[in-house]
Amino acid sequence: MPNGRRLSQADPVTIAQLVRRVLETVRASSRQIEQAAVFADWETGRLINTHLLLNQGRAGHAEQMFHQLAQRTGISERTLYYCARFNRCFPVLNRGSNFTSRHYRFLCQIEDPEQRRALVSTAEKKNWTSDALAERVRRLNAAPSEIPPDPGPGDRKSGLPPPGLLAPKRGTPGLHPVVARREGLAIDLGFKIYLPLAALAIKPGQRIAQGDIITLAADGRIERAVRAAQADLYTYRALGVRVVDGDTLAVTIDLPPHLEIDKKLRLRGLDCPELNTAAGRAAKRFTQRLVQQARSITVTTFKPDKYDRYLAEVYLDGESATTAGASSSSHAPPLFLNNILLQQGHAVPSDGGAMPRWG
Repeated sequence: MPNGRRLSQADPVTIAQLVRRVLETVRASSRQIEQAAVFADWETGRLINTHLLLNQGRAGHAEQMFHQLAQRTGISERTLYYCARFNRCFPVLNRGSNFTSRHYRFLCQIEDPEQRRALVSTAEKKNWTSDALAERVRRLNAAPSEIPPDPGPGDRKSGLPPPGLLAPKRGTPGLHPVVARREGLAIDLGFKIYLPLAALAIKPGQRIAQGDIITLAADGRIERAVRAAQADLYTYRALGVRVVDGDTLAVTIDLPPHLEIDKKLRLRGLDCPELNTAAGRAAKRFTQRLVQQARSITVTTFKPDKYDRYLAEVYLDGESATTAGASSSSHAPPLFLNNILLQQGHAVPSDGGAMPRWG
């Protein structure tokens, strides 16, 4: 009997019992340490936010406060900003939660409170690890560098896209068909806009006929595009894009030689959730992030839907078309926005008339 103490049935007698008890003790202590760290972050944030509230009328005070607090405590400004955000995202801390500091850091990356609460509930019910939670947050926020590359044409033998995705129909900007109008031949610019052929400069030695496809330069000169096909038509460069919701864009379209037109475009082949839902707002943020980081945007349009919005495919060229570790050069393949929305779970396939399969 060690030190005169009477042994109990709970004391470890065998090596196996000793190992089990030591591990239980270490785990319990680690859990207590983690809970203390979570509370320290939250309480630090509460103190900061209370101080800011009491000094909200002082111009520039917040920036100075974070800088001075970092210098005097040795805590980085980045950590202090996180603590303040943590307290704002979780005004009431659930002290009985199994979430670690890492869980909370990922949860604080979700902007929408409703979406954050739903994610907390799911993560607690399914007992997600911080890595599992991180993956879900990445999918919801969908940072462009984390988006997988466009899956491409799918089955090479059949030419079909992967299941649930679209076969891209991107054409070439600057190509237009020649059509017959009452006043004579004209260039069909799309969107029911026609440019009389007589008003354009035709390359010497060329004869332009109905049905031809021509290239139209910014200076108004035209030339037959001998190798062009119907599939190359109705593709345009976007001069400006405003995201209305996840699957609707207000676009200013370049129509050389001298025209611009504003149109509302509906992404072809998909439906995003309604904007009054957390998922709908997440889809809009996703689309905005990709659009904002694109160097150039190309749209291919199709016939209008029942709301007179032209259906469209949208291609983003530049940085948002790169994948993790890839170069952001102009040679990077374009990002096919329609398929990326489907891939990332922000949209479901739709023929444009059927009800979306959300629920």
